[in-house]
Amino acid sequence: MVESHFTVKYKVMVYGVFGLSTLLSFMLFFISSPDIVEPEPWNNLHSILIFLCAAVSLGIGCLLLFKMETIRIKSECIIFQKHVYASNIKEVPFKNYDYYKTIYEESENGEFEAVWLIKDEKMAKSFSSFQYSNFKELKEALNLKNRGQLHLSPMKQFLCKCGAKI
Repeated sequence: MVESHFTVKYKVMVYGVFGLSTLLSFMLFFISSPDIVEPEPWNNLHSILIFLCAAVSLGIGCLLLFKMETIRIKSECIIFQKHVYASNIKEVPFKNYDYYKTIYEESENGEFEAVWLIKDEKMAKSFSSFQYSNFKELKEALNLKNRGQLHLSPMKQFLCKCGAKI
């Protein structure tokens, strides 16, 4: 069984974004809050907008944190376990995927190799060398047919991640 390990730069980025969004939401919520002297301080439009901005910034900061997952690859299945909610475990047999392809995904930090697990000509799951430090071990442990390199534009990659066919 091969278990994934997060890269340091990925963990720093995720926890940094979460920390900054938490700080921003608290600053918006507490520093800009209405005067306590008012009998109903949260009934005017200004206060409601401040609360919504604080909630949205905290929600955006949590997105990456909730998306982090640990991958365990066994000989007959892949196990995905959420990092934050460790009880959220999803065990997927290899027969649920048709094959996998590798692709180079671009980001502001450069290009990173990724594996796309494909089912019915759509990307079902993916993992990349940006997220996991033992990416090569994970890729070698897959008990699926490798159909080679996939060459797509960044826009087409985004569309495929949203559910479009490859």
